[in-house]
Amino acid sequence: MLRVQRTAGMALVALVLLIASVFVMMTAGAGDTVLMGQKQASRAQYVRRTNYAAYGAMQMALDKLTSDLTYSIDPSEVGVVQGDPELNYELSIYNNYLGTYANPAPDGRWVPKYMVYIKAKCDFRAYPGKYTSTVFSKGYVGGQASDYAVLGTESVTLVNSTVDSWWIRQLGMSGNRFLLPSVSGRILTNSIHANGLSISGNSVVNASLKWGPSGDEATVLNITSPAVWNPGSSTFITKTASTFPARVPRFHPPRDPKNATSDIVATAPMDIAPGDYRSLSVLNTTVNFTLPASLPSPPNENKYYVANNVTIINSAVNLVGAKGDVPCDLYIGKGFNAVNSTINWANALSPNLPPNKPNVPAVPSADLDSRELLGPRTMRIFFVGSGAPKFKDCNFHANNSKMSLHASGKAMQVLLENGSIVWGGFKGFKLTATDSIIHYHRVFTD
Repeated sequence: MLRVQRTAGMALVALVLLIASVFVMMTAGAGDTVLMGQKQASRAQYVRRTNYAAYGAMQMALDKLTSDLTYSIDPSEVGVVQGDPELNYELSIYNNYLGTYANPAPDGRWVPKYMVYIKAKCDFRAYPGKYTSTVFSKGYVGGQASDYAVLGTESVTLVNSTVDSWWIRQLGMSGNRFLLPSVSGRILTNSIHANGLSISGNSVVNASLKWGPSGDEATVLNITSPAVWNPGSSTFITKTASTFPARVPRFHPPRDPKNATSDIVATAPMDIAPGDYRSLSVLNTTVNFTLPASLPSPPNENKYYVANNVTIINSAVNLVGAKGDVPCDLYIGKGFNAVNSTINWANALSPNLPPNKPNVPAVPSADLDSRELLGPRTMRIFFVGSGAPKFKDCNFHANNSKMSLHASGKAMQVLLENGSIVWGGFKGFKLTATDSIIHYHRVFTD
């Protein structure tokens, strides 16, 4: 009996020792796991800090480019991250906005005309090369508004409409200048899909046609009789696929949308100065957009910014103080809607140009010298959304309205209808014109 008890006691001791050894192993393993977790957490923290700093440097570059489209940093700028002195940043901006950059960039990247290549890098000072984050971006910053009659990156549709192009030229030795048809107008889409560029009804188009790279003409281009393209059969007016897709810049609000808290509703004549507005409505009256006599500092203070919608109904909007080199710039967050109205119509190159006649004789005018520096370039509309990267639903609508302007926006959808006439041009996502006219003014002095 004693032997049985002793054996059972020894077995119990052995079991206790086994459990203890397993517990020791488990706690030791847990300690290793805790240490490993701490190291991983520290590593993740280092990576996050360098990532945030690299993106911060990128944002600093974008902020500079917002106010100066030609801004560049080459060679790289190196410094300590503000607010986190343990980090170093390195920032490069290779800018080809003017088309004069000596390609390629030092790392072999090619920077096409109107584009900018940004490279931002961040590193821990104590661990050089161990915790490093590098971000790259290639963006489109150029081609503001005046190099296309129509650019619709998604599609262009014309029904019973006219698109042609005009310029001012001196003839002979008299010094007189004349408004003449031009062959420099272009209608372009990036689409390669069926009917991406559609011309139908009684449309007359005297401009070159282009569609997306490798797109098939028989598929993308749809010209339906009695519509007429290139009525003068000029050899300079062509139709072909593009070599590269066209881009529209993503414009930024000139100021913080939260500061736009004022709603203007004009029902009697008034002057409207540059500033931040939440919405702007002009109803059954005449208003003047009045620019200051001299450019303020900083230049952004010369901008009109409407965070939501601009609505103009049965009214006239005139410009005071705008010139070709000092245009009236209107930044819009959401929509522009004009019904039975005129906008900057006094600066149209020839308000009385006969409609639907792209080959009218030259029209001499005593004030064409001044109009060459005025015209549609005196008013530019930029759709900016809320400032978020992927804003949508920016709409330009003209119903039985006459205007002289250029309008641009990456997400801009244009609808012209019911006898609307525009001197200028459009660059956006989609354009549809029904019973309307677009007279493109090619400005060679841009």
